Amino acid sequence: MCTRTVFLIGALLLALIATACGGPQSAHASTPSAEPPPYMPTQAPPTGSEEGPSVLPTVPPTPIDATFSAVTTPVPTSAVTGGSAIRPTRSSLDPATPAFTLQDVVDCVNAHPLDQTVGSPAPTIESIEFVPNRDVNARFTTATGRPDDALMCLVKLRGSFIVSGPAGFVSPTLDVAYMVFDAHTGNDLLYVVGGP
Repeated sequence: MCTRTVFLIGALLLALIATACGGPQSAHASTPSAEPPPYMPTQAPPTGSEEGPSVLPTVPPTPIDATFSAVTTPVPTSAVTGGSAIRPTRSSLDPATPAFTLQDVVDCVNAHPLDQTVGSPAPTIESIEFVPNRDVNARFTTATGRPDDALMCLVKLRGSFIVSGPAGFVSPTLDVAYMVFDAHTGNDLLYVVGGP
């Protein structure tokens, strides 16, 4: 038997043994495998720790028939408005009862005259009324910003008052002015020069 024949028989035996054992085919085999390789899922690279694969959180799907509605939260209106003026001198839980006296109003107005006051003598208090805010808003074109039922202290002054305006505005002088206070906090809410 020649050497070539022995070589061919050896190559055939090796190919048969490899096929029977399920091992890799010879590099010289030209027939491709009939079955595709099994599916191997890919794994996302770990984020963070190198000790193991990361677990990504899952978000449940939104149902098709889900409905969404906007939620509106009302902004609370502060009950304390205006600047500090008359200091309350008595407690008042009754909405219709002021937290200060007529004398408290007189003392405050005389100590803090309107900036629009001009000349002398000083203005005099013509009247002091405790009225609901709806009456104040109905009398003037400027509102106090308080609820209609809130108790107000309306002070009418008689004197000489100048109307302020922009540059070049000829400011008239009027003889009546009003001061409006919150009857419970004593805060000043509105000054009006002129009016009924």
